[in-house]
Amino acid sequence: MELPKCVTDCGLTVLPKMNCTLGADCYCARGGPVAIALTACVMAACPSLREPIQGLKFQADGCHWPRDRDLSTAALTVNVALFAFTTLFLTARLASRMPRWSGAGFSWDDGVASLCYVPMVGIFVVGVNMYHYGLGRDMWMVPTDSILAWSKWFFASMPLYFVAAFCTKLSLILLYLRIWPDDTGTNRIFRMGCKVIGLLLLLTAFISVLTLIFGCNPISDAWRYANRAGGKCIDRVAAGYAFGGLNVIFDLIVILLPIPRMIALKVSMRQRIGVVSCFLIGLVVTVCSTVRLTHLYQLTNVRDITMDFYPFLMWSVVEVYVSMICCCMPAMAGLLKRCVSHVANSSSIISSRNRIHSFDLVRPEKSMNKGSQYSEEYVGMGSLPPVSKRSMG
Repeated sequence: MELPKCVTDCGLTVLPKMNCTLGADCYCARGGPVAIALTACVMAACPSLREPIQGLKFQADGCHWPRDRDLSTAALTVNVALFAFTTLFLTARLASRMPRWSGAGFSWDDGVASLCYVPMVGIFVVGVNMYHYGLGRDMWMVPTDSILAWSKWFFASMPLYFVAAFCTKLSLILLYLRIWPDDTGTNRIFRMGCKVIGLLLLLTAFISVLTLIFGCNPISDAWRYANRAGGKCIDRVAAGYAFGGLNVIFDLIVILLPIPRMIALKVSMRQRIGVVSCFLIGLVVTVCSTVRLTHLYQLTNVRDITMDFYPFLMWSVVEVYVSMICCCMPAMAGLLKRCVSHVANSSSIISSRNRIHSFDLVRPEKSMNKGSQYSEEYVGMGSLPPVSKRSMG
């Protein structure tokens, strides 16, 4: 294999400085100081991602790196399953609002939740394409053109992630304003706080999306140098930490904001615990956001992007889908209660009819005659027929 000049120049420069040679353990190690130095050199010296990929494939062949690692099926399964659950929960939420099903009607929070579904669909499509182009497989086992296509889909995933993450939080804020509509007393302060947080969410989402899209000049450098910070691009790792940190902070604020008011509700302790628990489930999203932040360092000096970015991307996918599920859970409480009540009433009616049927089977045949003390009009109805005093005697 003929290597690009930028790759050979880096090898001739870095290896002697690190007292390392081709084929040595230090050269074949997939991590460590030599690997970091070689990666930094080729990413800075080569004009695109194609040349470092060729150098990595050469190193993988010479060092006999493993060829059987494949997490792509797991990535696809998680993406499809969580997208299906997200669709189910959103559908149930909208159904719970329908007046014909005793719902409260639609409002702004439902409209925003529906809009949140648009970037979720985008994330699903991106996830399927990233699976197709090598996510969860080692780069040296993926065709070079597929890796370049994968980088473009990775670039598309980041703005979609932030739009979805901040959108679901905004939907919850609008839900709070709907639950507490009175603009007097302590409610006025609470509603003002909700409006301020809602504006901050919109502003942060807008800035983060613009930063991620236009963070490189030209924009194409964002996928040509998928794991480079600095140079022709802003420090995308620093931007990721900044916006990711704000995302975690907003998660905590939005989840904890209504808890004091819910605890003060004049309902039974059991109902109070149920309502509060429904919102605290959102802490799962905060955990996902925090774990995702721990993988941001992989955006620089990582060598095997299709495999090493796997944890970062999977936590991102889980976070946005679970955030939508949590966003829909409070609105679904009424629907579940109505469904349980409907099932209970239906069971009661069926049970009553079965008792009547059993009663008709065991009564004497003459009871159906003209002189019977029971009227035929009661047969098959949902209540037991009246019993005359004579029959009791």
